Amino acid sequence: MTPAWVGWLLAASTVRSLPVLAAAWLLARLLRRADARHAVWTAAVVAVLCMPLLLAVTPAVPVRLPADALRRAAAVWQRVAPPSAAVQTAAERGVAAGPDVMRGADATLAAGTVGEAPAAGLVEAAVWGWAAVAVLLLVRICGGTLLVAGLRRRARPISTAALDAGLRECRARYGIRRPVPLLASDAVAAPATVGWIRPAVLLPSSAADWTAEHAHTVLAHELAHVVRRDCLAQDLARIACALHWFNPLVHLAARRLRAECEHACDDRVILGGVRPHRYAVVLVETVRAVRREAPAAMLAMARRGELERRIAAILDPAAPRTAAPARGRRLALLLAVAALGSAALRVEAAPGQQAPPPAPVQRGEPDTRGDSVAGPLSERVPLPAGLDYATLGQAGERGPDSALVRLLRAQLRRVPQWEGDLVRDRAAWALLRMRGGRLTEPLLESLDDPDWRVRAYAAWALAQGREPRAVPALLRALQDPVWRLRAMAAFALSEIADPRTREAMTRALGDEAWQVRTNAVRYLAHFGDADARTRLRAMLSDRHVAVRDAAREALAGSPAP
Repeated sequence: MTPAWVGWLLAASTVRSLPVLAAAWLLARLLRRADARHAVWTAAVVAVLCMPLLLAVTPAVPVRLPADALRRAAAVWQRVAPPSAAVQTAAERGVAAGPDVMRGADATLAAGTVGEAPAAGLVEAAVWGWAAVAVLLLVRICGGTLLVAGLRRRARPISTAALDAGLRECRARYGIRRPVPLLASDAVAAPATVGWIRPAVLLPSSAADWTAEHAHTVLAHELAHVVRRDCLAQDLARIACALHWFNPLVHLAARRLRAECEHACDDRVILGGVRPHRYAVVLVETVRAVRREAPAAMLAMARRGELERRIAAILDPAAPRTAAPARGRRLALLLAVAALGSAALRVEAAPGQQAPPPAPVQRGEPDTRGDSVAGPLSERVPLPAGLDYATLGQAGERGPDSALVRLLRAQLRRVPQWEGDLVRDRAAWALLRMRGGRLTEPLLESLDDPDWRVRAYAAWALAQGREPRAVPALLRALQDPVWRLRAMAAFALSEIADPRTREAMTRALGDEAWQVRTNAVRYLAHFGDADARTRLRAMLSDRHVAVRDAAREALAGSPAP
């Protein structure tokens, strides 16, 4: 997976997550019960984390917009992002064009874009910067988890009559069947719940002196975290913040999730019969004993920054409290459906607003249809229906062009890797040009065809045989206004590697289309002299990543003079 593709996926996931987070914020504002608000924020965090996967597996639901709006959006997007999966180049997909086919043939013409993506280098740098920060934050999360695991490992079991009675009563009330160990540690100043696979409650050493009422109040809160699996939700929120560290809405969602988690547990404690005023006193005493904040991997009973709002909610007699957030679960499910919908939306032109079909190409008239941003198949030449691929070109295997015929017939067995993979079509078209057992001459004649697509197909086929007689026509095609034809001509010239074309291919290093520049770099890779290496080193700073990669590969493979 290339940095450009990661950048596209990250940008698409961020954009698609925005309506989900906005909907979560609106729903949370409308809900009065903390349990329901927590369910909504949890669903939003999970949706953010799953958005890349949803983009990959969700079936497309078309959203139709006017064609002119699509063109304007495509022009902007092309400058800041790599092509989508439908038009990603074969080079970026790692697709090979066959054992004897020019490396990067499809890479040259597969992308359905014209723009040069001037910001490609900036996008790549931004992706690496994002990855560096994300990795550091994930390492920090792992470090905090290991720190808490160490605290738990060094803690000692604690048992008093008050704690044991409170534990039995709270487990029975919450329906917790698995054991939840109580552990005491001198490093812990406030009660905290740790772990969601094997949860435990960490208590300060002073817990041995707690009264039965105090022990019951504390354990009612901590075991509420256990039964609600809050540690899992909190870990997911921390991971989401690490991966989306640049998105303030994700950090807002994580903060709200943590706050609503504590409010929901407070409600459960009060519903269990603890008096609000007594519970508020316990929270204040807990915070007073804290000298420093607990690690983020621990769900501490109380933190200073959250205390004021929690006390106000606890002492509010009109606050609705429930431990069965059926409405919240329904809204969380609705939010999950919204996330699926956001991932599934695909934009296309509205009916009746597509561009009219292109007019037939007149002889001598330059055709620029191949410069369509949205047309990766605009270069396809129609083939007759019902072709017998098994016997196509078979008669030429004993003719004067048998070597070229065998190369092309081998490509007939190729399975297309994506919609713009035209290797098999080009091979079939070329074999259909055969006359009297000869193939090279008909292909050379096709280089003068008025249809640029035919000329591109012929250039590709002649490149397989590295036919030097095609050079004059290919040099003319290198000046064509259609970038697809220029790119294919540059590909063919790089395969033929005729030294007489060096001046023209050197000029092609400055072509507008990165596909042409990439093949010009591959052409220079055939030469190991000082001039070639100097020009290749200059291409290491090209504005497109594919050109830079080709230059690095060429310099690595060519001997120093």
